[in-house]
Amino acid sequence: KEKSFDIILMDIKMPTMNGVEALKHIKKISSEAVVIMITAYSQEDLIKEALHEGAFCVLKKPFDIDKFLELIEKTCKKSNN
Repeated sequence: KEKSFDIILMDIKMPTMNGVEALKHIKKISSEAVVIMITAYSQEDLIKEALHEGAFCVLKKPFDIDKFLELIEKTCKKSNN
């Protein structure tokens, strides 16, 4: 809560709380937070929920690092406008 981040990269599947639940908490604290979700699983319901809850996008592992870097650049430009 005390810090802000330009971009948050978070997995959908995590041990204590799934990423979508964490995303909801983050958006309550900072609705403008840019959150990119990643997943190695085809859990379409969680992917749809993440996008509905405000995730910038969901990347499926493995992902192309060059495209990932382009995405980071795109989010930085968006947040600077």
